[in-house]
Amino acid sequence: IGHDALLRCLDHADFRVREAALQQLAQRALPADQPAIEARLADPQWRVRMAAAQTLAELPFVALDDLLQRAEPDSPAHAVLDHV
Repeated sequence: IGHDALLRCLDHADFRVREAALQQLAQRALPADQPAIEARLADPQWRVRMAAAQTLAELPFVALDDLLQRAEPDSPAHAVLDHV
């Protein structure tokens, strides 16, 4: 599957597709993809939120400490970022 198709999969109705796309993006994401991946930190499914956090943790151009500081303390994003 191509890079653009993976990004489109982040909005798929099935959470398993979103989760799988994030796992693939961990190895292929570009800096420009960071906002789309960060958006999944607020996904309704905890597995997708965790996959987004793990993906961001694996990307060399992402500073997790900065993301954690920007996240609202009681938000789902903060919760998953705090566990990677």
